[in-house]
Amino acid sequence: MWTPPPLVCRPTVLYRGDTLTVDLPMPHDGYELGIVPPGELQDLMLLTFKTRPVDELLHRSVDKIQPVIAADTFARMKRLRLVTTQAGGFWISGPPNPCHTRVAGVAEPIFTKSGDYRVQLGPALGGENDDVSGECLIKYVDHARRLGGATSSPARARPSPEGHQPQRQ
Repeated sequence: MWTPPPLVCRPTVLYRGDTLTVDLPMPHDGYELGIVPPGELQDLMLLTFKTRPVDELLHRSVDKIQPVIAADTFARMKRLRLVTTQAGGFWISGPPNPCHTRVAGVAEPIFTKSGDYRVQLGPALGGENDDVSGECLIKYVDHARRLGGATSSPARARPSPEGHQPQRQ
C-alpha cells in the first residue's frame, strides 16, 4: 500500500492572526483533513471529507453537511493556508460509516484556545479506529504575537514629506 510523505506544518508555533501553512503530500484524493484541538482524543474539526453517496434504500444523502473545502478542490491542493482567526470546521465524533450521519450547523472556529493542535490527513478520520496517514503537531497561543515586548498593532499612516496625510482605501 502506498504511504504518502508526511504533512509539513509551519510555523510550528502560531499566535492569533497568524497563518498556518500545511504542505500536502500528493496525491491525496479521497482523503480527509481535520484538526484535533487541545484536550480532544477522538473528536476533531473536519475541513474536508468525502461526502457519501445517496443511500439506495433511503433514497437520500447520508451526509447533511458539505465540507468547508470541497473534496475535488482539496484533491488538487498542494498547500493549504489557514488564518487562525478565520479557519473553521465541523465537529465530528466518530468515523464515517453508514450508521453515522454527519449533521452540523455552520462551521465553527477551530483555533479558540491555547494548546497543542494535531493536523491530520487520512482516508477516514475520527473515532477509535481512525485511519491517519499523516499528522503534524502545532502549538497555538491565543493572543496576538508580541514583537519587541509590545503587542503588534497595525502600522499608522505617517505624513508625507509635503505634510499631506496619505489616504487610506
